[in-house]
Amino acid sequence: MFKKCMLLIVVFLGSSSTVLAYNEGKTVTYSGNAILRPTPSEEEAGKYITRNLLQNHLRKLSVNDSLSREIFRRYIENLDADKNLFTAVEVDNLRRFYANRIDDDFLAGRADAGFAIYNFFLKRAREKMLFMKALAGTVQFDFTLPETLDIDRKSDPWPASRRELLEQW
Repeated sequence: MFKKCMLLIVVFLGSSSTVLAYNEGKTVTYSGNAILRPTPSEEEAGKYITRNLLQNHLRKLSVNDSLSREIFRRYIENLDADKNLFTAVEVDNLRRFYANRIDDDFLAGRADAGFAIYNFFLKRAREKMLFMKALAGTVQFDFTLPETLDIDRKSDPWPASRRELLEQW
């Protein structure tokens, strides 16, 4: 019986998500400097998903600031897993401003916090790309020097300053 109920829930959620994800026939282009914002249909889909998760999730989740902080932590870690785009101060500022708002935004059908953080991520990723392009033709490598490059920074702390961040780049 339980398996049949789960199958019905999965089928229902799967079929309803395609209806909510309908693209209204609009083509979206990204110029590189545009600020991304949620569309009304994305906000409506967010309300629907939140409502269904609260009502139908097997684990009855408490939507509160604790959950909001965990979502924030995972979101930041997924955006900048190698800790080479944000500084510790920036992460703290984002945490202070957004970490306790994500749950409230979800319940109200808004995605403001997620989009604001993602826009900051895109801005920083563009800065890094421009920085690397500018250096590409000017840097001379001296392979006689014993230098290392830490490519797995997941367990390292966030860079303390912008200067430290630029040294990583």
